Order: sequence, then C-alpha cells, then structure tokens
Amino acid sequence: MKRSILEMTPMRLLDFWKVKGKPPFCIVTVLGLSGFYDLDEISSFIWLHLDGSHTIDSIIAKICNKFPDAKREQVKRDVTSLLKRFDEDDLIILDYNSLHPYKKLKTYQRKNNHATRRRQNEAKK
Repeated sequence: MKRSILEMTPMRLLDFWKVKGKPPFCIVTVLGLSGFYDLDEISSFIWLHLDGSHTIDSIIAKICNKFPDAKREQVKRDVTSLLKRFDEDDLIILDYNSLHPYKKLKTYQRKNNHATRRRQNEAKK
C-alpha cells in the first residue's frame, strides 16, 4: 500500500551543500546535478531536516511551531510542493528507505531523452 506523502521520510540525495549563518535559520546553498540552488531561510530550515529520519508531517509541525501564525494547510501545500520540486531536480529521495536507498535520476533521464531526440532529429535531416 502506498504511503501518504505526509508519512514519507525525505533524504538528501547529495551532500554537497554549505551553510551561511547559524541554524536553525540560515541560508543553504546546494550543488545539485543541474546546478546551484540558493535556498531561503525556510527552505534551508527544511533542507536541514531532510536526513531520512523526519517525516514530512513532522517537518510541517516544526515550521508551524516556529511560526504560530502560519496556517497549517498552507504550510503543508508549500512544503510538499518544495519537496516535490527537490525530488524532480534529484536533490532528495522523497520517500527514503534504508533498504532501498537509491532512485532513478530524473535529471539524467531528461538530459538523456533530450539528447536522444536531438540525435533522431539530426538523423532525419
């Protein structure tokens, strides 16, 4: 049975990143497969919790505790959207499982598909 996104435990795929400032509110720069990502304070806070031991629901709860005026549903939408983007860009494994700690790289597949289409187009000429 597929788990709810809130039950998933995201994990950073690559550990090439640096921190400016002092946690919990700092700025993180991540080197991903498709370039550099400069994260804002909230995204950096989330990034620091992507260690495979925090569920998405617990990360949302931590943000809501830090910002009591934030509406939980809005935080939930924002966090899940950000994590899905991180997953699409191969920065994280969205649902980390220590028994299967790998994933197919989407950025590699996109680049490979683009190169294949380009070769096919050139062959048609």
